[in-house]
Amino acid sequence: MKSLTEFWDKAGSPLTKIPVIGGTELNLHLLHTTVAKLGGYERVCAERRWMEVRRAARATLAPTAALALTATLALIATLALT
Repeated sequence: MKSLTEFWDKAGSPLTKIPVIGGTELNLHLLHTTVAKLGGYERVCAERRWMEVRRAARATLAPTAALALTATLALIATLALT
């Protein structure tokens, strides 16, 4: 988590709290490692593999949070393709 906060600090967008989706904190480490295992953000976007990322993250979320995450990742994927 320390390296993640350092990354965002250097990028000029400090991470001050963990994002919450549907009342559940997002497991940023799980999301990061899942995207990294799939080849990184650019590759996940290019190969449209966000559903795999969603499946990995859903395992740790309550049903309403999983639905919210699905919508969020769909928006990210759509924006990345434009």
